[in-house]
Amino acid sequence: MTGYRPDIVHGNIGRKSLVESGVDAAEIERRARAARGVWVGSKLKPYYENLMHKLALGGQAEAERCLAVSQSLADLEDRIRRYERMQSPKC
Repeated sequence: MTGYRPDIVHGNIGRKSLVESGVDAAEIERRARAARGVWVGSKLKPYYENLMHKLALGGQAEAERCLAVSQSLADLEDRIRRYERMQSPKC
């Protein structure tokens, strides 16, 4: 497309020209920022959910390893109590 020139180019139009043309630059910028925030949030949400899932599984695996080394029922009960209270995160 030779000879095509957009009507509005941010770099070559001053505030006075925008006001005269009836363009609300502040509103356009506000909407663009809001749309960008929504887009970024939509892209980050799956990463956050995956991270939380992995952290939850990691904690479960840690608890299972801790409890698996119990030597007796009394030891197992003691480890469960300590783990639930998080007094001793390591077994």
